[in-house]
Amino acid sequence: MGLPRPGPGPLHPKAKFRRLPQRWRVRRWLGFSSFDGLLLLMVLIWGANYSVVKSAISAMPPQAFNVMRMGVASAVFAGALLARPAMKHTW
Repeated sequence: MGLPRPGPGPLHPKAKFRRLPQRWRVRRWLGFSSFDGLLLLMVLIWGANYSVVKSAISAMPPQAFNVMRMGVASAVFAGALLARPAMKHTW
């Protein structure tokens, strides 16, 4: 077994690294994509959910609130299904 080569190790600032493929590179933290925006929107909606449910339950019966909540969710889901283009099956 040979001894390690002398010279700068991989953590040395002047060490040469091979370039990684684009899909493996880490984006700069300042980059903000639409996916990041959707994740932020999801966190905000999920975080506000507890307060909204708590105030709604105090204003109306729980069953009526659940019926309203499921109706709104079904309408949003149906709108999303209708908004996307029709898929062609190629099997």
